[in-house]
Amino acid sequence: LDSLKTITRDPKIIFLGLSQAFFEGGVYSFVFMWVPSLMAALDGPLPTGLVFSSLMLAMTIGGILFGLILPLFPNGPEGLAVFIYLTAAAAMLVPLYNFSFWWVYISFIVLEAMVGMFNSCGGMLRSKYYPEGQHSSIMSVFRLPLNLLVVIGTKLTKNTNEI
Repeated sequence: LDSLKTITRDPKIIFLGLSQAFFEGGVYSFVFMWVPSLMAALDGPLPTGLVFSSLMLAMTIGGILFGLILPLFPNGPEGLAVFIYLTAAAAMLVPLYNFSFWWVYISFIVLEAMVGMFNSCGGMLRSKYYPEGQHSSIMSVFRLPLNLLVVIGTKLTKNTNEI
């Protein structure tokens, strides 16, 4: 109950929690769809282990890049978060316009790099805006919209073959 009071009193906490829930919801939906998407874009067998390894490497590189590029953003982690969200959104638009394997694969690599940056950036923002003793309870509140997005996104994936 204390966490709900804290959330409703501070719009910064609401916006941070919702923005992170929406981003993570999109990423979790991506987790369900990357294999079918790349298989549809490729005329042959998909080396899923190799692709998965490269996606995890991109996420690791994104986490490393976070510390290197954070000083370049005058608004600090808030400015970098906007860059991360916009870059990830642009990466996910690529398959809508060019569904050839390499374009889709590279856009997925970019998305995963943004996920790596997001993890570091999100932790920094939560430590800045969430009260010390309420981190986990506040994060739990924002799991509801996150899980709703994942359920809706997963449900919508069954319709992708009908398009």
